[in-house]
Amino acid sequence: MKKMMTVVTALTLMATSAFAENYDNSTMKLTVVSEDYSISVKTPETGANQFAFGTTVGPVDASVTYFQNGSVTDWQLKASKQLNFPIGGGVDIAPLLDTYVGAGLAYKWGDSLTQETITASPYIGVTKTFGRISPFAEAGFDWKADSNDALDFDRNDSYLEYGASFAMTDAMSVKASIVEDRSKSFDLEDKEFALGLTVSF
Repeated sequence: MKKMMTVVTALTLMATSAFAENYDNSTMKLTVVSEDYSISVKTPETGANQFAFGTTVGPVDASVTYFQNGSVTDWQLKASKQLNFPIGGGVDIAPLLDTYVGAGLAYKWGDSLTQETITASPYIGVTKTFGRISPFAEAGFDWKADSNDALDFDRNDSYLEYGASFAMTDAMSVKASIVEDRSKSFDLEDKEFALGLTVSF
């Protein structure tokens, strides 16, 4: 319990500091996960709140997200898949590192868009678990097309995220990270602090 309170206090101080330094659009997210479904609510400092419902359809993860920013509303359908590749280790020996690659394909429409968009989002990451703490780093790119030519994808932007997850209990974890918004050439444009709580049933 003492360790849990220490971590929560540290994350709270990090969040307070990040918001005070005005990381432009820091976010907080709550996710509830069951064996078959997930529901999440994400609230940025500015911009649209996000409400998402996810499940597994065959070999891929599927989700629908509702965006609300005042009277402006958007919707997004997304399919994604992630593959994990442990490095090192062996029988009854934990891997030295856990690497992963994944990609998503999202279709978005709504009030804030002049036309529907399709976004392909490949990413790659690495993580390592030390007891209940799992530091990680992840990078990804976005390629975007619109409904006028759904096959004409242009590289749009990229990101770099790094931080750690802490398993408070077997059913509850906290994730704190810095998200760097980067250009299509991977130049730094903005920074955000992200704090998330996941509860499993």
